Amino acid sequence: MQFVLGNTAKSQNKKDKENFDIMDCSTDSETKIKLDSNILLENKDGFCMIHLPQSSPFKTGLKTCDKNIYVFPTEGGVLLKCAVKDDKSISFIIDVGEAHLKVKHEDKSFALMRERFLPYVVFLNASHTQAIDNMILNAKITYKKLADKRYVVTVSADSAAQHILVKIILYENDFLKILKYKNLNN
Repeated sequence: MQFVLGNTAKSQNKKDKENFDIMDCSTDSETKIKLDSNILLENKDGFCMIHLPQSSPFKTGLKTCDKNIYVFPTEGGVLLKCAVKDDKSISFIIDVGEAHLKVKHEDKSFALMRERFLPYVVFLNASHTQAIDNMILNAKITYKKLADKRYVVTVSADSAAQHILVKIILYENDFLKILKYKNLNN
């Protein structure tokens, strides 16, 4: 997995190409994560662009943040820790690279599915921390379809929430990797 930090000031090097910091997160995942003013998750099976509500640049390495959002790379995706404001929710507009996906939705998860048991992208483990004792409690995910490849995903918490946590995973078809590996070794 590669974790790429974009410089939102778009500084240029001598060859007029954008400068990016690239880190190898040393996992078996082939998903690449690019952070600029948004988050791009991309692998051979597709992509998901997560448009963040803030437009501040990201600052540091594996624990990457602006003033309100921390991004931690995970296997196949990211974990977001977002400071919440008065309405105790945060919304993301997402664009995906595949049309006609089916939605699977529960209070704590949202998934766009290729087939019944084959996800494309998944938002899960929605939770929040309270300011008083840093307890982690359940949060709620809702969504709205804006267009065939565009959705708004909102994570909401109760009135005591300080941060919202949500994990976003771009699915990789590992089963196909196993079959290819077996075929190469036969």
